[in-house]
Amino acid sequence: MTDPLTPNDNSGMKWTTEEDKQLIRYLNVNLKHAQIAELMGRTVASVSMRVAKLTTIKVETDEKRRDSQKREDVRFLIDVLRNIHPITGETLEANSPWRNEVVVSDIKKYLDENETIKRHPNQLHIDSGDFVKIEELESMTFVNEKWKTLEFDFHSSRELNFLEGKLLNNRFPYTEEEFALVEHMYSSHKDLNELERIFQRSKSSLVNILKNRGIEFEDEVEL
Repeated sequence: MTDPLTPNDNSGMKWTTEEDKQLIRYLNVNLKHAQIAELMGRTVASVSMRVAKLTTIKVETDEKRRDSQKREDVRFLIDVLRNIHPITGETLEANSPWRNEVVVSDIKKYLDENETIKRHPNQLHIDSGDFVKIEELESMTFVNEKWKTLEFDFHSSRELNFLEGKLLNNRFPYTEEEFALVEHMYSSHKDLNELERIFQRSKSSLVNILKNRGIEFEDEVEL
């Protein structure tokens, strides 16, 4: 086997893409690092370090590919929980096999047990009693009239938010009772981070609620 490079001709030079490809070919035919160094005009130490670097890159690439596939799988399953056909995007019929109680239960169990998504740092577990459930307040006076005519499934929506890693009351309807409670707790020196955990709503939503109640923020709020 011959090579136009004499030993150490490339010593100290940055590795090129073509050299990386050649290095991989040499590794695939089981050449020793010392042999590769001689053929490529590199030191043995340089070859060993480059092999370690390429191995790390391959491992990281494989992990990213697996993570990407996991995210696709999660989106597929969450579509089913949203009563959306995961392939066609159409609304599932009531008698669809996808809506079978056992299937839905298995999907929820899988998503709960397999941490495949990034969770909001202030998200609490759905079974926790440490957050405000607006449907359990003394009454519900919806801020937007449209919510009066819609049947909102609080429990199922909260389950879905949990599985998606979101705050549990994300995108829930607003009520005057909740607004008043947010204002009261903020006035009692609860900061936005605490309120985010207690109400399971984003800081930006809480700021909007407080502004709605006439509270002004002199400085820009860090969300």
